[in-house]
Amino acid sequence: MILDHSGFLPMKTVLLYTVLMSLMTFAVYGTDKTRSKVTDPRRRKRRIPERILLLLAFAGGAFGAAAGMLLFHHKTRKRKFGVLVPLAVILWLAVLSYTIYLGAAGENTRSL
Repeated sequence: MILDHSGFLPMKTVLLYTVLMSLMTFAVYGTDKTRSKVTDPRRRKRRIPERILLLLAFAGGAFGAAAGMLLFHHKTRKRKFGVLVPLAVILWLAVLSYTIYLGAAGENTRSL
């Protein structure tokens, strides 16, 4: 990975990673919801394990997981999703806020 002068990933890289992970996670939540509705055993496909859905949320797809839960009404009755996905969103808001802060601070110090 390419680090900037401060030893951190560049702000654009972190933002792009978060957007891509969120889009992928949203798609995975949608896929799992679609698979959950199939009742014919001959057409049924494997569901995505809950630990994978939560791992995706904490690995950068928190916003996609939250959107998937709300839009698809998926895993909304599961208490652990009701607690852990919002926690992942808060974590990633903090990561992005800090990244933006570092990016803004870096831009301000470069001109000195």
